[in-house]
Amino acid sequence: MAASGFGHASGKAPVRKTGPWQDEDVQLLIRLWKDGHSNSEIAEKLGRQENAVAIKASRLRLPPKSVAGERMSAENAKNGNAKLRPCLTCQKTFFSEGFGHRICDSCKSTSAWSSGDYAVSFGGSF
Repeated sequence: MAASGFGHASGKAPVRKTGPWQDEDVQLLIRLWKDGHSNSEIAEKLGRQENAVAIKASRLRLPPKSVAGERMSAENAKNGNAKLRPCLTCQKTFFSEGFGHRICDSCKSTSAWSSGDYAVSFGGSF
């Protein structure tokens, strides 16, 4: 390890990804989280900042690592439909607990959702 503190022989910090998360990265984050890897280990594997990993895990509503593997395995065993899905409202990918969980928590926290003034288009007319 270099004496610079960055852990790289060149003395420069590695270039980190920024911007939107790809579905493959989110799936890897969830798998590593479930396996109990630290935020710094996950960040290293994904090429992202450690705080970006923590924020994304929070937004995905991943359980604490102390119970993550146990709880997520139980959810998948109980409901084989738990997986990453696009929100039907905003199209952002989120960790869906099952087929009936198709709207992300961000969209559910809007005033339009709570008032009932929302519309989801399924490509057809009514």
